[in-house]
Amino acid sequence: MRSFFVEHASRTMSSLLLTLCAFAQADRGTITGTVIDSATAVVPAAKVQIRNVDNGSIFETTTTATGDYTLTSLPAGRYEVSVEAAGFKKAIRPDVQVRSYSKEQVVGSRLLGRTEQPYFTPGFAPALPLEHAVRIRSLDGPPIKELAASNANPIVCDTKELSWFSSEQQTGLVTVDADRTQALVGFLKANHKTLRNLSADITKNFAALVLSSLDGQPLARSTGMLLTAGSRVANTGMKWNDTHTRLQNQGGSPSLIEPVAGTVTLRNLERVSAVSIVALDGAGKPLGGALQGRKTTDGWTFRIGDPVTTWYVITVRR
Repeated sequence: MRSFFVEHASRTMSSLLLTLCAFAQADRGTITGTVIDSATAVVPAAKVQIRNVDNGSIFETTTTATGDYTLTSLPAGRYEVSVEAAGFKKAIRPDVQVRSYSKEQVVGSRLLGRTEQPYFTPGFAPALPLEHAVRIRSLDGPPIKELAASNANPIVCDTKELSWFSSEQQTGLVTVDADRTQALVGFLKANHKTLRNLSADITKNFAALVLSSLDGQPLARSTGMLLTAGSRVANTGMKWNDTHTRLQNQGGSPSLIEPVAGTVTLRNLERVSAVSIVALDGAGKPLGGALQGRKTTDGWTFRIGDPVTTWYVITVRR
C-alpha cells in the first residue's frame, strides 16, 4: 500500500512514497506508516493528516526523525491519509480502512523491505505466494481464499520453475529453472544445485547468477545469452538501522558490487559446435576479446571473474 508525490520544483527529480498499515482492536484502531522519498531515504517532520471519510473528523501528526508516524484510538472506518513536506506536492492515500488486525502482525510485516511490504492475514502461510499464484493486494482488499501450505523443503511453485531451499544454518538458495531464464541466487557453495542448462562452481559463498536467452529461444537452443553475475551490493554511504531491517540512508553512486569468480557450465545445449563468451563493461561494450568455452562431460565450461565485471554475452555456434 503506497502512494507518491509528484516532484516539486525545489526538489528536482524526486518523489515521496507513503507506506502505511491500519489495524484495529475492538472499535478503535491505529494507522501507522513511514514517509520516504524516491531513493527510499526517510523524510522527517512531514505533516500527516488523517481524515475520517464518513464523518469528516481530522487527526494530525508529524513524522519522526526516522520518517515514521502513528495515530492511535481512531474509530474503525474509512480514512484518507495525506502528507505534506517541504519541497514536495501534497500526497493523498484515499480509502484506508481500519481493520481488525493486531499490532504485532502489522509490526511483523514491516520488518520486510520498505517499498515492498506484503501483509499476511491471520493464518495465511508465507509460503503460499511461492507455491501458488497468490497476490496480496492491500489491507482493504478482498480476503484471500483458503489454501493449504506444506512445510516442504524446498518450497516449489506450481509450475516447478521456482524453488526456495532453506536450512537451519541460514544458507538458503532460490533457483529459477524456466526455458528461457535460469538463476541461482543465494548460498551456492552450501547447496550445490544444478539446473537444466546451468551449473556453477564459484569462489564466493553467496552470489546471484542469472542466465537469459537473448533471441527468444529456449536456452537449450539459443544462439545468444546474457549471463549476469554478482554478489553483495551497496551504494556508497548506504546505512542500515541497528537491526539491519531497514535502510536509514540509501547512499549514492558509485554502487559497490562484490565480483564473482569461478567456473560456469552450460548444460544440455542442443547440437553445439562452439561456445564463446565476452565480458562486458558498464556500458555494454566488450572488455577484451572472446574466450572459448571448453567441452566437458557436463557441458560447455568457461571461467568468469577475469576481467572483473557483472555481465557477459555468450554466443553459441551450431
